[in-house]
Amino acid sequence: MQFLSKAVTACLMCKGQCAVVGSERSEVHRLMLTLSLFLDEGQRLLSLSPRQKHPPPFSPYLCLQQLKRVRDMRLAGKDAITK
Repeated sequence: MQFLSKAVTACLMCKGQCAVVGSERSEVHRLMLTLSLFLDEGQRLLSLSPRQKHPPPFSPYLCLQQLKRVRDMRLAGKDAITK
């Protein structure tokens, strides 16, 4: 319950401009549906559907969107690896 309250608070503070990152598609789907309740209709229209099997890369022009967690840093590219 504490995680959900933090997620809702973060979504409200960011005015809906947030991404849900996760590896479990069902959990991401459920969280996106929950967070979409706190968006107005215009923000919902600018959000991606949580049912997409292969979500596109992050876009700063969209509101609520999902991103797939990359487990292997080698797959994320050289920019993701920090020393």
